[in-house]
Amino acid sequence: MKRIVVKRKSRIRSAFPTAASMLVALGLAGESCVPSYVLEQNQAGASAEGGKGGGGSASGGTSGGSGATGGGGGACDECGGEGGSAGTGLGGGAGTGTGGVAGAVCEAAGCSGDPKPCEVGPSYPCLNDGVCEEDGAGFTCHCPSGFMGERCELVDPCSPNPCEHGGRCEREPFRCDCQAPYTGEFCATSPACQNSECNDFWLGTIGGDDAEETPLRFEVRGGGLAMVWFQWSSSGCGSFGKMTSTWSVPMGIVGSEINSRLQSDDEGVAYTLKGDFESTSSASGTIVLDLSSGGCDELLPLPWTATRVLCGDGRVDWPETCDDGSGQESAACSSTCQLPVFREDLAEPNDDGTPAVGEVDFSPTQTGGPFNDDTLIFGTLQPAGDEDVFRVTNESSVGRTLLLETHGPGMGTCGIDTAIVVHQEGEGTGATDNDSGIGSCAALSYDIPAQGSVFVRVTEGDDEAPITGYHLAIRFTP
Repeated sequence: MKRIVVKRKSRIRSAFPTAASMLVALGLAGESCVPSYVLEQNQAGASAEGGKGGGGSASGGTSGGSGATGGGGGACDECGGEGGSAGTGLGGGAGTGTGGVAGAVCEAAGCSGDPKPCEVGPSYPCLNDGVCEEDGAGFTCHCPSGFMGERCELVDPCSPNPCEHGGRCEREPFRCDCQAPYTGEFCATSPACQNSECNDFWLGTIGGDDAEETPLRFEVRGGGLAMVWFQWSSSGCGSFGKMTSTWSVPMGIVGSEINSRLQSDDEGVAYTLKGDFESTSSASGTIVLDLSSGGCDELLPLPWTATRVLCGDGRVDWPETCDDGSGQESAACSSTCQLPVFREDLAEPNDDGTPAVGEVDFSPTQTGGPFNDDTLIFGTLQPAGDEDVFRVTNESSVGRTLLLETHGPGMGTCGIDTAIVVHQEGEGTGATDNDSGIGSCAALSYDIPAQGSVFVRVTEGDDEAPITGYHLAIRFTP
């Protein structure tokens, strides 16, 4: 959020000499005394050739001021003279300025008082485009938005209201009266998550000066970390990798603070995850990788930020497969933001009909689908060597990108080893992946031309063991 700093302006003076000159030009100076609030602002010119002369003195003199700037006009406590002549220029040269603003003008009965302020124009003597309104013997300035004060000379710190989340702005002195639970100078701070209040999936990025920005995911369940997944890359150490940690008993969060020592990958690379939940929707911290076991003698700190995945915000974020913005159960999207499930296990066979360990069991004539929109599939790979094949079609008039990812029996989990293979229609294998998702799950993207089709094949990682349940999420972008 952009921080708003409110400062009061000092009294603005530059407009008044022009207003006073207007009095002289209109012949109003000879009818009554020039108001004291004009005389306060009366400033002589200061050109290079010499300043303008000031107004007459309080006793009725007509001499101009001397020096580069002329003297001010006389006070309106006695009758005064007319404006003086041009002042003497710097160094004694004759100035070319005109006479200064007239001081108080003498009438038979003496000074008759200030003229009506609103006669000169709709704004005079209000500043900043304020509108003048006669008010008996005085006047009222109606100030435009953003200004306040007797003559609209002050910035209004409450227009527009800088207080967020319904906070009430108070002017003298300036402060935001915040509505609970928000706090801070501008009511921008919400309370941090406290343990189980943080339960959900969180998405973010990690990266630093020596590391490419890469994705981060974690799940908070039961008031602790249930899963952490991230990819990392270090140019300084020439290393890269992927980390996945899961816990059957969530751990590592105390209050709003994350601080735990975690182990990952087959090579024993360790990392420390530290951070804080700054609010119920944002968190940040540092992941410190210990790369010494990988032949690189260094600790690599990687800053991270993350936001909470909120079902019902109208945005489809991992591991959601839909979000209609309601957060309510419907035929098209569940209350947990998942699409209706297509049951592959009830639509066998969807391979060549003869499962064999380590063999490609692909047949374009026996497939699930075709699927031409975002789809969530639940399937099984039984017996060992079984494979599932699905036809996916882009029916639009432009090319689209297909996002494919496997999950375990629960969305956002893995615990299984799967692979995805994309076959181009009539052209063989187009892409394959077996571990770019969380854990040992697969994820890849693939471009499909307009009116084109591909076959998506799901197998056990090495095509040698059965899987009793997996999910395949199919998503089209844009």
